[in-house]
Amino acid sequence: MQFYEEMLTKYGFNSGQNVPDGAVEYRTIYVKVLNKLLEQFGSDIRVVAWDGFKNPCLIVRVPKEVFAQLTNKPWDDCTEVWDLLKMAGMDDEPEFDGAGDSAVDKANEMEVDDLVEVKVVLPTNLDEEIDQWIKKAE
Repeated sequence: MQFYEEMLTKYGFNSGQNVPDGAVEYRTIYVKVLNKLLEQFGSDIRVVAWDGFKNPCLIVRVPKEVFAQLTNKPWDDCTEVWDLLKMAGMDDEPEFDGAGDSAVDKANEMEVDDLVEVKVVLPTNLDEEIDQWIKKAE
C-alpha cells in the first residue's frame, strides 16, 4: 500500500499539495481491503475515507460501533465521521489494536496496489495542442 501512510495524516501528500493521480482509487481499495481484513482478524476498529481539509485523501480509523452508524459507503467521503466520533465520546480517532496492525501487515503483503491502473494519455492531436498552448503564452 504505497500511499497508505500518506493517507493517515492531514500533512500527507505535502498537506494535500502533491496528491498523485489515482489516489482516491487507491484509497477505495485500501478501505475495502482493510475493512474485510479487520473483520477477519477480529479487530474492534474499521477504516473510512474522508476528504480532509488539508489532505483531501485521508483514511480515518473508527470503532466498529461508529462504523455501523455510517450512512455513506465507507470508501466515499464520510463527512459525518467526526460527528459520530464525538457522539461516541471521542475527540480523536482510535489507534489500531493488534488485530488492526495484523490487517495492515496482511494488506501490505497482498500488494493491493496492483488492483489500481492509472493511465496517462496524450491527446491525439498533440502538435496542435502544443501550438495552441504556445499561442496562449505569447
